[in-house]
Amino acid sequence: MEKPSGDFWWLLALEALLFFNLPFWELTAPWAEPATDPFHFAGTVLASATAAMLISHVGPAFFAARFGHRKQPLAPLFWGWFAAGYILILFAWFRVLAVAMLDLANPIPPTVVPFTWLWPAVEFALLAVVITAGAFRSWWKPATAALLILGSAILLWALTTTWSGLWVRNPHYSGDPVQIEWAIAKGIFVCAAPALVIGWRIGLATSEPRRIWQSGILGFWLPLVLSLTVASLATQAGATLHWRSSLFRSFNWALLGAEGALRYLPLTAACLTVFGPALFFIVTLRRLSPVWTHPKTLWFVPVALFLLLKLWPTPFFPVEGGLHTELYLLSPLWAGVLILLGIAAGLAVFLSRIIGYPPPESGQPEKPD
Repeated sequence: MEKPSGDFWWLLALEALLFFNLPFWELTAPWAEPATDPFHFAGTVLASATAAMLISHVGPAFFAARFGHRKQPLAPLFWGWFAAGYILILFAWFRVLAVAMLDLANPIPPTVVPFTWLWPAVEFALLAVVITAGAFRSWWKPATAALLILGSAILLWALTTTWSGLWVRNPHYSGDPVQIEWAIAKGIFVCAAPALVIGWRIGLATSEPRRIWQSGILGFWLPLVLSLTVASLATQAGATLHWRSSLFRSFNWALLGAEGALRYLPLTAACLTVFGPALFFIVTLRRLSPVWTHPKTLWFVPVALFLLLKLWPTPFFPVEGGLHTELYLLSPLWAGVLILLGIAAGLAVFLSRIIGYPPPESGQPEKPD
């Protein structure tokens, strides 16, 4: 078997960024109770992670290995939808991040000193930073490593400072909080949907089944399971230590530490992890831009933007808090289409093998970024 190249491992590191960030933790960890319901938690996480890996990574990778080197007439439509969702979610993320940064920097209530006029400036400044980092090969790889280290450090700090909460009972609880398995699973599928493009790129670079399965396990399944498990334990421990009546579920409970106070440094660090999936998006868009910026197909990007804005989705998660709806405004619709395409890709590969469709003679590896 051919030895994996350096770009192979960097692609896996880039894919792992989808699971070491605040949006992923916020959409999954608050609904889990791993200490009080470990078997259901383990079953939900392992089953959802495996299904998401097959749909959003392994299936597209095998499809690309078998069909990707042939001309794809509908490819511009897919990449146009992909790009439109990226653009809208990036702006939604950085709008929330800009508001959070201004709130942290301004101790005076907004009603006294309004900073609303600064939001667009900060939003575009943050967008410029991630575009610059993703535009150069020599920059996005160190940035990927740094963001993975940041996300891992936040999780380890959160778990070690709240660990004692796993062995006590909150006096305000009338009963153990209910674990919401369907919310955990939906959060996993929504956040994992963009990984489809990494599976596609790996499939184009190699048709070796072992490499495809290796990439799915190391770049997708293992980071997802590790990140979600630690985040869920830290969130439950923090809530057990510090929760009070009428307060909603949130990953913020994991950031309170042993003292039960939301400090500036951990909150800022958690917000900065949003740059992880944003960098994933920028690197991916740069690689795909020749496909969807051709003059004959560029028209589909504004059409997809219009459809996403008009077909506004209904609430996707339990109605507690509000951060999840702001971080992933359009993800139910956008990610749902990607999930259906991932399922279709896997089924196409399965059926082609049943009917004996000839495999590709030889794959043409992609040029490195």
